[in-house]
Amino acid sequence: MTLLHYACKAGCDGVGERASATKLTSLLLEYGASPELRSRWTDMTALHYAVFFDIVPIIRLLLKSTEFKDLESRCGEFDNGTPLHIAAANGCLESVRCLLQLGANSHAKDTQGRMALHCVPDSSDISRPGWEATAGKLRQLLHPDSQFTRPKYSPQNYDDVPSKVLLASLGLGFGDRVYLGDSKAGTLQFYGTTQFAPGMWAGIELDEAIGKHNGTVEGVTYFECPQKHGIFAPLSKVSKFVVSPRPSTPRSGGGCTAAVYHGKIDVSHVSPKVDTGLRSRTFSAAGKFEDVCVGDRVSIAGQAPRHGIVQYSGFTQFAAGWWYGVELDGPEGKNDGSVAGVRYFTCRPQYGLFAQPSKVTRCNNSRDSSISSQAVETNAADRC
Repeated sequence: MTLLHYACKAGCDGVGERASATKLTSLLLEYGASPELRSRWTDMTALHYAVFFDIVPIIRLLLKSTEFKDLESRCGEFDNGTPLHIAAANGCLESVRCLLQLGANSHAKDTQGRMALHCVPDSSDISRPGWEATAGKLRQLLHPDSQFTRPKYSPQNYDDVPSKVLLASLGLGFGDRVYLGDSKAGTLQFYGTTQFAPGMWAGIELDEAIGKHNGTVEGVTYFECPQKHGIFAPLSKVSKFVVSPRPSTPRSGGGCTAAVYHGKIDVSHVSPKVDTGLRSRTFSAAGKFEDVCVGDRVSIAGQAPRHGIVQYSGFTQFAAGWWYGVELDGPEGKNDGSVAGVRYFTCRPQYGLFAQPSKVTRCNNSRDSSISSQAVETNAADRC
């Protein structure tokens, strides 16, 4: 079992505390824990454990981290059933509701030809108080003709996830320097529900007096700042300040100005010298630092190590920290070099994969001849 498996188990009623387990899960994902690894005892992923123990906030965090690609992942321990089969077999009403909301297929069948509906235990098999009512709701939700509404996934639906945990899963934290829209800059001071409007709102202290208040709205103080420096906005309009990797010398005719990030940042993988953005450093098997550059052939750690050529090195918009974009030797990846509409490099579909420095090892000292100096220069310019 991995730490993610244990974090899911720790959120079970009677074992641990749900909010703490959710926070731990968020931190593990942020530090690069893989939600795709399976327990050698049970063949279950972290998602399967979260569903089995009926921990909805962790289910949502795990699915978000994998872009929902494991929503229909099979588990040998449950006759190759999906997470929906596991939730139904264990009588987890909230997990069933959550999985259906996020698009789980109620028609999927396990190796015994059963849909999730057929896995709901009979009343005679469960002695849980109120089980008959719960079983009835499960069968109603899982019935093929159910008119259950499945709204589009949105982070704003995470009402049961603590604000700090949700922010951490999005790579944000209180005190971070952020942009509002394309021009307004400031510091994130608040995130949560308010009395002036429904939903979740981000409260920002702007650098300039172009806001609407001082952190107090309709007599309720959410944070404190100088007058006209405070403003509220949906989190979807807020983006984090990042340092854009770029060549140290701008191109003739002008260049781009990188935003400066003043908040906390993990620099454990960054070399002490000023870098060009075309290389970072990672640990070798011997425990020494070694350079990994665009054009290097690398191995990516995992249950089945994958190999390929580094095509991108730098910060990204989809997650905090430094990432390597690798074009794999085979279709074992997750993308074509673009994530969430942002292109970092170009390769064939399913040949692209992003990995953190801790999982990347350079195979040898040679550079791939197919990566010319012109391609490297273009890669750096695109990231500006």
